[in-house]
Amino acid sequence: LGLADVRELRGARGFSAPARHDEVALIQHSSGTTGTPRPVRLTHRAVLANLEAIRARILAAYPEEDGVEHAAVSWLPLYHDMGLIGCVLTSVAHPADLTLIPPELFVARPYVWLRAISSYRATVSGAPNFAYSYCAERIEPDTMTGLDLSAWRVALTGAEPVARSALD
Repeated sequence: LGLADVRELRGARGFSAPARHDEVALIQHSSGTTGTPRPVRLTHRAVLANLEAIRARILAAYPEEDGVEHAAVSWLPLYHDMGLIGCVLTSVAHPADLTLIPPELFVARPYVWLRAISSYRATVSGAPNFAYSYCAERIEPDTMTGLDLSAWRVALTGAEPVARSALD
């Protein structure tokens, strides 16, 4: 579509254009953790397969029982794969409540993440390994009074090893 076409479509109700599975859905930049950051083209098929794999894994590990519905909390940046696909798009594709916390707030006050999991009875939340260690190092025990993490069934982590010290 050209700019004139987009202007004409603004305000049009019910407009949708079917996407082909092999068309590019979005371009995401790699993190650069293992090399120079670069753009990666993700097709609709790849995004949908990723969403289904996440859903299947979460439900296989912790199926919805007794009417419990999954809810999630995330502070992960939306430009990051875990934030965008793992949290936002998963919650849209497989409807679930999602509470988003600005990443800067997590860095400044990491207990806000755990408080949100407690307050919103989140069953799913994830972060890279450093975040779990960061919470253990930065959160004072008295700050956690009244915290209830019993609904948290799935604590996801990214593609890195989980340090035993973080779990402890």
